[in-house]
Amino acid sequence: MRALIRADLQPSDHFSFLWKEREEYDSQVIQMFLDMGYAPIKVGQEALLNHPFVNEILEDMPPDIKEQETEHLILIGYVGEGQSHFIVTGVNPTEIHIRIKGRLFGRLRRACTDLIKNARKLKDKRQIRILGGRLRIAKSKAAEKDIISSAPYIEIRRTVEVMEPKRDHPTMLGEIIDSASVEGLRQSKYDIVIILFTLLGSIGLFFGSPYLAPVLHDFLNWLGVSGYDTKYIQEALERTYSAFLVSFFIAGLGVLTRIFDLRQSKPIKWDMDLESKRD
Repeated sequence: MRALIRADLQPSDHFSFLWKEREEYDSQVIQMFLDMGYAPIKVGQEALLNHPFVNEILEDMPPDIKEQETEHLILIGYVGEGQSHFIVTGVNPTEIHIRIKGRLFGRLRRACTDLIKNARKLKDKRQIRILGGRLRIAKSKAAEKDIISSAPYIEIRRTVEVMEPKRDHPTMLGEIIDSASVEGLRQSKYDIVIILFTLLGSIGLFFGSPYLAPVLHDFLNWLGVSGYDTKYIQEALERTYSAFLVSFFIAGLGVLTRIFDLRQSKPIKWDMDLESKRD
């Protein structure tokens, strides 16, 4: 199985300038992977062009995509978590592709997770360095540019594509989750509406039942509906308040469970039913 992770190189202006100097461009990308903890096995176009692993990971691809990927080969690396090899290719001045090969999906999933986590750690460290540098220097555009260019990092895009052998299109998608809490709330929009409605309704009925019961009693009498005294109506309102409260807790537990599940699968949420959705 193969996974494709697309990533943007930052700062973009710096790498757009380096694109003309391929050796320097590649060396900075290689150094970033070293800083992430991945020692390259092979580097450079000549060493990688006919390498067996490169041919294996790019097999079954449409000729135009394969040609594009092999025009700028940067490195072959290895992810210990998942025991999977990967290649890095430059497709645009500020965009690279990371293609990971795993014999089993479990290994591939662990390798993708490890790579994404380490890319995030590098990004956080570099952004802190840039911020600290900006606080130290005077207001000089040239000095600020030097600080930014000295702290490059990789910004992973939100979707990971997984292709099975003999397929040239994704069969699974992984959605990168930045925050389990934010994602859980985003997926629970209807539950949040229920939570707010039942919470406000239960609060209103708790404090308002003694005052609302006589009003409803008079209103029912005005409609000609008799036989319901004030005490009965108040008890009915209190039972409604209890039902609202139970619904509030059930909906709240549902949201918390969803967030917990996302936290367990962070940073990637996998959709393994892509084929049926395509059909």
